Amino acid sequence: MDTVGSSLREEIGELSAAERLAQRDALRAIVVQASPEQRAILGGLWDGKTHQQIAAELGLTEAGVGGRLYRLRGKAWQAVQSGRIDPSLVPGSRVAALLGGAS
Repeated sequence: MDTVGSSLREEIGELSAAERLAQRDALRAIVVQASPEQRAILGGLWDGKTHQQIAAELGLTEAGVGGRLYRLRGKAWQAVQSGRIDPSLVPGSRVAALLGGAS
C-alpha cells in the first residue's frame, strides 16, 4: 500500500544531500508553526495512517483531523507568501499531499 508518508520519504531519499537539507529546513519551518495536536496528526500521516486511524487515536472526528490540517495548510501558505519559506524548497506535491492527508 502506497502511503503519503512512504511516498514523501521516497521522494526525499532521491534528492542530493543539499536538496534534502533545504527541504528539511522548509518542512521544519512548517512544522514549527503547528500545534502539538497538528504535529501528532502529521506524525500519523508520516507513519502511513489514515485520517480515520489518527482521529481514533487522538479522540477526534475525521472532520476534526481534516480541519486541523486545513488550518496548518493556511499557516504554511502564509509562510510561503511572506517569504519565510522558499516555495522552490518545498517538496512538490508530496508536502501538499501530506498536509492534505490521505483518507
